[in-house]
Amino acid sequence: MKKPDYYSRKAKEDHFAARSVYKLEEIQKKYKILKSKMRVIDLGCSPGSWSQYTHKIIGEKGFLLGIDLKEMHFNLGSSVKFIQQDIFNVDFTELLNQYGEFDGLISDMAPSTSGNKDRDHYASMELCEQAFLFTSNLVKEGGFFVCKMFDGEDSPDFIKKLRNYFTFFKPLRPKATKKKSREVFLIGTGFKKT
Repeated sequence: MKKPDYYSRKAKEDHFAARSVYKLEEIQKKYKILKSKMRVIDLGCSPGSWSQYTHKIIGEKGFLLGIDLKEMHFNLGSSVKFIQQDIFNVDFTELLNQYGEFDGLISDMAPSTSGNKDRDHYASMELCEQAFLFTSNLVKEGGFFVCKMFDGEDSPDFIKKLRNYFTFFKPLRPKATKKKSREVFLIGTGFKKT
């Protein structure tokens, strides 16, 4: 059994569901994407550390909508709504009618890894494309986008495409990312609905 690393131990001490919370924390410290009373979508939210961290900042007057295929095992209160669903089967019109527009979207989604780097990269790119489709349909003008991507041959084209939709856009590899990982986080602010 592998020994828990620094971030895994810290997550346990800080009562967060997973070590990935420190990636979002670094993004937040650098770019201040989350603010009190915001309305945020969290894709691939289970086991819940990103939701926990986001909820702490946006507060009870904010609203968080988490969507994941896997179940969430804890309740963060009435200002957080969880939908257990495949993100490729979501009806955007229905979500808009029910919840209105959002200030931003965060996604820590990753495919079930196969060990084949190319296959995992393409599966990750499909999730990123879908996360951006969510943003296009549900995030308001000026909003933000944070999305995990497995770096690979299609990354430069996707990054180039996304740059056109945000006034600020930057790929980042947070310190909590494991050395062997090909994870890169894409951060966009000032969403342009064009």
